[in-house]
Formats: sequence, C-alpha cells, structure tokens
Amino acid sequence: MEKIVLATSQIENIAEILEPENKNIWAWIGKAKKMGLSDYALGILPKLRIHEENEMEGLWLSAEEPEYIAEILEMENNSISLGKVKILELCSHAVETLPKLKFHGEYVMERLGLEALFSEHTAEIPKIENNSIWIGKMKRLELHFYAIEILPKFRIHRENVMEELVLNADSPEHITKILEAKDKSIWIGRVRKVSPIEHAKRIKGKLDFTLITPDDQEENGGD
Repeated sequence: MEKIVLATSQIENIAEILEPENKNIWAWIGKAKKMGLSDYALGILPKLRIHEENEMEGLWLSAEEPEYIAEILEMENNSISLGKVKILELCSHAVETLPKLKFHGEYVMERLGLEALFSEHTAEIPKIENNSIWIGKMKRLELHFYAIEILPKFRIHRENVMEELVLNADSPEHITKILEAKDKSIWIGRVRKVSPIEHAKRIKGKLDFTLITPDDQEENGGD
C-alpha cells in the first residue's frame, strides 16, 4: 500500500480498529509506504509493531490536544519501533511522543522535523533528561518554534554527518530555556550547514558542532 492517512478527534471513530481482534488491520496499515496519523488516530501507532527493518518513505504525526497522546505518554521510552523511516515529522503535541519512538540504529534518515507552535506542545519535555532521546543518524534536522527546547535532549549518532541543521525561532520565548545552557554544551556533531532563523541565531554559541566545509575540511563551530 502506498499511502494511508487517518485523523479523528472522536475516539469512538477509531475504537473498533484498536480492538485486539483486528490485528490483521494493524498489519495492513503497517505496510504503508507513507503514513499520516492525527489526533486519536495516533493510538494505532503502538499497535502496528513495525519491524525494525521495515522501510517507510514518510511518517507524519500530529496531535492538537494532549488527551490524544495520553496513552502513548504512559508507555516506556523507545517502545514504539518505527523501522527505517526516510522522513519523520511531528507536529503540536505529537512532539512529546518522540521519546517513546524507537529509531533504527544505523539507518540514515533523510529528514527529522519537529514543530511546536505553543509552549504547551512541549510541556513534557522538561521532564526528560538531557542526551536521553536517541535519534540516530539523519541528514537534515529541523526544529521549529518551541520544539527547539528539545535539542539538548537529543542523543545523535557519533558518526553522523548532518547536511543541515535548521533552527527556526520567530519569538524570543522559543529559545528562553536554551539560553540558560552553558556555551558549547549541546552536542550536535559534524554538520555541513547550520541555519538559525531569526532569534535562533542567539543560541548558536550554545551548540557544540564541527562544521564540514565544501572541501570536506573540519572547523570548530558554534563561535
């Protein structure tokens, strides 16, 4: 199956699919190459039991209200396997589910994008220890608005070479907590391009990264 999109703000609309006897439906959904799950439909994700070697073109998760992800937040960290996903985007409260997701150890993701327009979308983030969310390898990492707060929580593969890191903060409130960090205390690793937008330029000194030049030379970044 090429693509499936499920979205509902009414739990009764998806209750039948969540029943244990519908494992065949879960298996069918889990074979989609592209998948979008919104609001209560996110409840399907833990049921899919995606094999770690499964390859998916894209996965988009969004939750506008905290109750839509309440059950997922009660799960253990790294308990929801995603297999190999080329593009992963989390929006709104779905950003808070990131610690629950399990990434493939060596697969290089094309893009990981997080967007949190409001502070309540990242309410659970301060409870997470720094360097505890394994995100492995990716070519492009995009953090928009309050999602920037999650940056110190990441644990990136030591061998990763990122093509671009995009940090987008159009309000000073988006970077308040990052500004409290020590200089060069947020490890990024090797990256070819760092693109801070608007207020995000103020936190560049907090990042510890090695800049890879076009001729593959290495320079200390974050200065």
